[in-house]
Amino acid sequence: MSKQKQFLITTGNKKGIGLEISFKAFIKNTDKTTIVIFCDEAELKNYCLQTSNDFSKLNIINSLSQDLNSSTYFYLKDRSNPYDWFKTAVDYASRNSKHSAVVTGPMSKDQFESSSINGHTSYLKNNFKDTELFMTFLGDIYNCVLLTDHTPLSKVTDSILQDRLTKALDLLPSFKDIFSFKKPIGVLGFNPHAGENGKIGLTEEHVHKKVLKMYTDKIGYDQIFGPLPADSFFSKDSYEKYSFLIANYHDQGLIPFKLLHGFNGCQTTLGLPFVRTSVNHGTGEDLYNKNCATTTSILEAYSTAKILLNRNENL
Repeated sequence: MSKQKQFLITTGNKKGIGLEISFKAFIKNTDKTTIVIFCDEAELKNYCLQTSNDFSKLNIINSLSQDLNSSTYFYLKDRSNPYDWFKTAVDYASRNSKHSAVVTGPMSKDQFESSSINGHTSYLKNNFKDTELFMTFLGDIYNCVLLTDHTPLSKVTDSILQDRLTKALDLLPSFKDIFSFKKPIGVLGFNPHAGENGKIGLTEEHVHKKVLKMYTDKIGYDQIFGPLPADSFFSKDSYEKYSFLIANYHDQGLIPFKLLHGFNGCQTTLGLPFVRTSVNHGTGEDLYNKNCATTTSILEAYSTAKILLNRNENL
C-alpha cells in the first residue's frame, strides 16, 4: 500500500486572500490525504470569527514531525512568516518527494528576505541549482512553458534562449503521460512576425529554427511547429490547434494565458525533484477580510499536484 499523500499549502501574504481560499477549499477534506495549511494564528482566529467557524475545533500543529492522519491541519508556529512557511514546506517536500507536494498561495516579492530573490520560482532556482526549472502554466485551453520568467527583456539573449529551449524540449517528454500532446506543440518566435525570415531580427534563424530542426525527430512528438508569430497566434483559430505552447519570456506567454483562462488554471515548476504547484493569481489585498475570493485556482493547483505526485510515486 502506498504511503498517504501530504499536501503542504502555504497561504502567502497575511493580509491577502491566501488564508481565505485555503480555508474554504480544504476545511472539508474528503480525500484520503493529509493537508497542512501554513498560516498566522491571529489571522486564522480572525477569519474563524468573521465566518462563524470554531477555532477550538480545528486541528492545530506546530511541527511536521507529528503523526498526521487523513485530515486538514493548520500549521501555526511562533514568529513565523510567509517566507518561513515556504522554506519549511519546500525543505520537507524535497526530503519526502515521493509522497509530499507544496501548493503555494499568492505571495508578493517583498515577503522574501533577500533582494536577489524575486519570487517563489527565483527562490527555487537559487536552492536547486543542479536542475533546470521552468515556470509552467496549465489550463483547459492550452499549457504554456516559459523559457525565461522574471528576467528583464534586456537580458534575454540568443544564447540563453537556445540553452533554455534545448532543455525544455529535453524535459517535456518525461511528462508526456500526464500532459496531453494529442495536438502539436507551438513554439513562439521572439521578434515581431517571428523575425519574418530575418528581416526583423535574427533570433528565429539562429535559435528557434536550428533547435526545432534538431528536435522534431529526436523527441518523437507527432509535430512541433515554430517559430510562430506571437501577434497572430492568440486568435481562437490558432491557439486551439496546440496543446502546449513554449513562450520566450514572461509576458509573451502570460498575458494571453491569464486573459483566456481567468482564475481557471494553475502554475507548476517543472524540473524540481519534488512537486510544487501554485495559484495563477496575485495576493488580492483589496479583497482581504471580505470573504469573497474564488477557490478555483487553488483547487486546480491541488488537483494538478495530486496528478504529479502520482507520477512521482511511480518513477
